[in-house]
Amino acid sequence: MSEDESSRDRGRRLRTESTDQERELWRILRAKRFGGFKFRRNHPMGPYFADFCGVKQRLIIELDGSQHGEPEQGRKDAIRTNFLIAGLSNNTVQE
Repeated sequence: MSEDESSRDRGRRLRTESTDQERELWRILRAKRFGGFKFRRNHPMGPYFADFCGVKQRLIIELDGSQHGEPEQGRKDAIRTNFLIAGLSNNTVQE
């Protein structure tokens, strides 16, 4: 995220640039269509954005595309995953 881009703007940009797979999963998750659970799309979590977040369920769904197979991206993903898991287990997910 650039210094000039707000969290809200980044979330909007991520939604606009979403993949076909992300759009399809959102179609399934949105409007409580999946088990009656509410999900948010591109939800900010500290310095990261969760692709899909069920705040009440304390559940994050990440869809990683082909770029995530690169070694450097794999290291970044591991850091992100550790942050998100710690954030969930420490009860820091808030509405």
